[in-house]
Amino acid sequence: MTYRKSALDKAGFSEFPKDFPGFLEACKALKKNNTPAGFPLGHATGDANAWLHWILWGHGAYTVDKDDKVIINSPETVKALEYAKALSDNSSLASHPGTIPPTTRHSWRANCTAPPTASRSTSPQGRREQEGTR
Repeated sequence: MTYRKSALDKAGFSEFPKDFPGFLEACKALKKNNTPAGFPLGHATGDANAWLHWILWGHGAYTVDKDDKVIINSPETVKALEYAKALSDNSSLASHPGTIPPTTRHSWRANCTAPPTASRSTSPQGRREQEGTR
């Protein structure tokens, strides 16, 4: 995760959160400071996978089991989706209802190299040499 340390500091977090509840609280604080987190939901195959899979896996949900049986319809998936919705409500996506925000509208190449900006304080993609990475 690439993030702006100065934005996280200003939001009251001296270090990057280490769990889902802490990350959600940080996203809420960042949005309150008008520097919301950014999560790509583009048409490129890797955009959403960059952050949605870790939410699924972190909540114990999987798309298929070891025998390739589809198992995505589970209570764990519901919890993961509820968390993803809460993140979406507290990110740059919620700042631009009905539109794709400018921070997620650029090309794949720009998205993979774009550092967090004044309008986006976190990115699951980005340059490692930015202020802070996790």
